[in-house]
Amino acid sequence: MFIKASTFNKRIYLMIIALFMLVAGCSTRSLGVEQQAAFGPTLTDPGLSPNLDKVMDNIRSISSYKRKIGSQGEKDTAAYLQKELESYGYLPQVQAFPYDLQKEFTRNFRDFKDDSFWDVDVRETQKDGESQNIIAIKKPYNDASKNIIVISAHYDDTGYGAVIDNATGVAILLEVARLIANTNCNAEVRFVFFGGEQFGLNGSRYYVSKLSGEEKKNMIANINLDNLGIKGTNNLILATIDGKENQASALFKIFLQNNELQIVTAPASDYVSFARAGIPAVSLGQLPMPIKMEDKYSSMEEMDKALIQIEKSLLDENRLKAAFNMVIKALGQAIN
Repeated sequence: MFIKASTFNKRIYLMIIALFMLVAGCSTRSLGVEQQAAFGPTLTDPGLSPNLDKVMDNIRSISSYKRKIGSQGEKDTAAYLQKELESYGYLPQVQAFPYDLQKEFTRNFRDFKDDSFWDVDVRETQKDGESQNIIAIKKPYNDASKNIIVISAHYDDTGYGAVIDNATGVAILLEVARLIANTNCNAEVRFVFFGGEQFGLNGSRYYVSKLSGEEKKNMIANINLDNLGIKGTNNLILATIDGKENQASALFKIFLQNNELQIVTAPASDYVSFARAGIPAVSLGQLPMPIKMEDKYSSMEEMDKALIQIEKSLLDENRLKAAFNMVIKALGQAIN
């Protein structure tokens, strides 16, 4: 069948207009975080750079709380994280869990060589309190994608308002979540903020223990953030449970090849919980922490204040930005 040129051109014009209206109606802004169409930016876009003022504001806010496990400060920090994530368009979940400090202190929780690593359930009569994990999930634009990547950081401390351990890691994680909220991801990304890391990896052990077999099978990597943004000569490291490369460390290949990162063994951070479950996991950080408490103090409160000032003096925005860029690059390798 033959069609007149004028009629044909008119149909083409109408088709273009219709397609334009369809794309405009499916913008990532209108669909939000949970149901994005495949028309938004990706992690390869150069515009995805951190707002360091925002990062520093979050560090100041988080470190203003004394965040020992089960404390009001830890709960207030959890509420702060929820509010931030909601402002980015997420629907954060709270995963409460009980803890028994006596049980944690009666075993070698640093090495976890005993058989009770996954013994996370505590009887009501034995628990010392409750902590909580905060979880935000970004669904993939492709419903057929089953892959899951978890980016994590612990927000608790030992009770003095820690900056480097680990308000910095939490602030970077928040910034990553904020910036990819309206990008396209070909995998599910989970942002998990763990409570109770300092006294036995309580939050991460609980979280991983409650994953289904299907979830574990689909988790391609855990990238944990701990002890970041320190000025000085201690370079960024990538910790694995055995000091060897794995599927998660492969996401940082370019940085390893350029000697910007080195793989080490560091057994006491939340990535261990994932690794013990057979999930490829790494922890991005800086070791050792260059903090020396040589002076004598008249009270714990006085010492805490001094420690906070020391930590604040060690903050380096360029190191924070470098860590952020590494996470974004690695995430892009996994989900684009």
